[in-house]
Amino acid sequence: MRRTILDFTGIYRNQETLRAEAQEYLDLSRMQGTDCYCDPETEKKLREMLRKVPEGGIHLMDSGNYHYMSKLFLGELARDVSLVVLDHHTDMQPPALLPILSCGSWLADTLRDVPGVRQTFLIGPPLEALEQISMEYRGRVSWISMEELEDGSWKKKLSGFHADFPVYFSVDKDVFSPQVCSTNWDQGTMRLEEMTGILGWFRSQGETTGVDLCGEPDPVRAKEREIARSMDVNRILMSFWLDK
Repeated sequence: MRRTILDFTGIYRNQETLRAEAQEYLDLSRMQGTDCYCDPETEKKLREMLRKVPEGGIHLMDSGNYHYMSKLFLGELARDVSLVVLDHHTDMQPPALLPILSCGSWLADTLRDVPGVRQTFLIGPPLEALEQISMEYRGRVSWISMEELEDGSWKKKLSGFHADFPVYFSVDKDVFSPQVCSTNWDQGTMRLEEMTGILGWFRSQGETTGVDLCGEPDPVRAKEREIARSMDVNRILMSFWLDK
């Protein structure tokens, strides 16, 4: 699959091997209005930029502050999809101030604005957070909670899911335990083998039409070994689609 790197913070700048393997490297570090919240004018510029990127593929999207890019990629698809989101947060919280696209609201915004997302599977948030999803959207989301991951019941629940359309994956690595890799958000408890089991199961359901990976650490605060580990996890996850 084609690989695109979206570098908002400079986290990928020194990852020469990773950059060499990608077909597109977009340096967005000088773009204003992107951190956590995407202002309308910036959103317009990003949409214009994405129209030049071939549909589908694997997108490395920097930290979870930019997870809203999934909505923009999904909005460019010309087909219906089953969306699989792995995240420690629901990303369905309305912005505190203005109605603006954000990393905390993008999934609700997607369900409202992108009709091509026909199914949604949300895996990883705590049950308490999942139960706070608005009734407007709750009937459209199938979920596996952090608690179900911890007690092992996720395997039985997963077997009851069925992806009726080509699958689009959106992964925030904050769903992982900090022992797997570090991010710039509070994190869940998922182990790497649980992630690969879930990805493998959904991939077996049929065609994969796109993959988003975010959840990099803060390049200023993170230690070199934390950044290196995060890149290693990226490669492990990408191998699921690159080796197919």
